[in-house]
Amino acid sequence: MKRIEVLLLLFVAVFASCKQGGKNIVVDIKNIPAQEVVLQEIAGPKFNLIDSLTIKKDQLFELSAPLSEEKMYRLAFQKGKNIMLSLKKGDKLKVESDWNTLEAYTISGSETSQAVKELIDARRQNMIDARTYKLIIDSFEARKDQTQIAKATKDAQASKLNYTTYLKSVASDSKSAVAALLAANVIDPKIDAPFVSTFYKEIQNRFPNNDLVKLYVDRFVGANKLEAAPVNTSKGNPAPDFSAQTPDGKTVQLADYKGKYVLVDFWASWCGPCRRENPSVVAAYEQFKGKNFDILGVSLDTDKENWKKAIAKDGLTWQQISELKGWSSSIAQKYQVNSIPANFLIDPDGYIIASGLRGQGLINKLKEVIK
Repeated sequence: MKRIEVLLLLFVAVFASCKQGGKNIVVDIKNIPAQEVVLQEIAGPKFNLIDSLTIKKDQLFELSAPLSEEKMYRLAFQKGKNIMLSLKKGDKLKVESDWNTLEAYTISGSETSQAVKELIDARRQNMIDARTYKLIIDSFEARKDQTQIAKATKDAQASKLNYTTYLKSVASDSKSAVAALLAANVIDPKIDAPFVSTFYKEIQNRFPNNDLVKLYVDRFVGANKLEAAPVNTSKGNPAPDFSAQTPDGKTVQLADYKGKYVLVDFWASWCGPCRRENPSVVAAYEQFKGKNFDILGVSLDTDKENWKKAIAKDGLTWQQISELKGWSSSIAQKYQVNSIPANFLIDPDGYIIASGLRGQGLINKLKEVIK
């Protein structure tokens, strides 16, 4: 064989091996319909496109992520389905599942992604347990059985405490920076302020070269450098005033709504759960907007155009304001908003009467207070 032919074959072989080595995420999902699949890096409030692929029905596919320090990723599918991942240098990830039960996926080839999956599974179970205890307590309340109400309430509190203990152990001991950050972000800083404060002071020592850790540390530990310090936003306290601009540059402040029931609704165009909750908020607005009720949307966006597009697409016809600072929003810090969607219902006298109202719970609360 001629030398030129040998060199050509060697080049082809090296090129093919490089190409194969570049794909470090293999996904095998049975019964998956044809669609576009997107891989995004989650960098705080930003979702950066890393790779995408249009697949056929039942197609096994591969994607590529540039791996160095540990980062958080999301595999985004149609119908709002997604899989959270955490990848670092050396990972060769394989994801297996069934489209009809996507949340029951299995992970191999990435210890950090497995740690994140265990955390998500635990959160899902905690939500199921909380709903179950609520149904049990409601049934005993309907029968006015005080003994069983007390017992079920005690069990529910124990379950919640166990879950918080689990979150603290993950936050403190996980070898995954992403899992530790996610766990700490679920812990309520109003209840466990000393733990959360210590966590964010120490985590950078555990993961000194991780950009995502630095972003979270800057967000929480640097809160005292923001324009406004957090205040008590628990039920029964006065709602702190604030102001910001609408998309067309008009300044609006909370005080403008004095004399009405107003829902201060924190969201963002990049927040999937917020966008899925928006139809419920729209339904509540349509039902109560003529009854001394209004909504003030506060966006944690940084991109004005994306914010405006989301407002139009989701049909948010009430007033919208934003500082366009993402998680560095002084309003979010003042209200101690650490995850979105989040909201606060304020009465005509300016006092907070409820928070965290979602779906039918929002409708029920408005029916209760607005006659």
